[in-house]
Amino acid sequence: METQPTSINLSQAWYGGTENACSLYTTFCKIEKKYIVPITRDIKEISKELLGKRIFKVKPQACKFKIKSIISKIDSFNLDELEILLEKNYTTIDFLCKVNNMRERNTKEHSIKIGRKISNT
Repeated sequence: METQPTSINLSQAWYGGTENACSLYTTFCKIEKKYIVPITRDIKEISKELLGKRIFKVKPQACKFKIKSIISKIDSFNLDELEILLEKNYTTIDFLCKVNNMRERNTKEHSIKIGRKISNT
């Protein structure tokens, strides 16, 4: 059985002082309904369809793994990023590429911040 991506833990966000926790949760639920559920439901067919296109590998299993990896990072996005994902009707590949670009940008920004903290100590 396929594992569903985790959803945003609203109580943890609320108690952790996350800004706009309710808006964050409802926006995530909209994205989950519009994109994540259909992608995870038909992941085999989608991975075959996306083979060799843009950021996806040539092997079906690697493509399936990449899709799951991309989707799993959506719950760490902030409200502005989630709203960007809802402002247009993306195709499956465009949605996955957009999420992947956001994920890579966030990773790069985080590593730069970590590097600054380490160099300042």
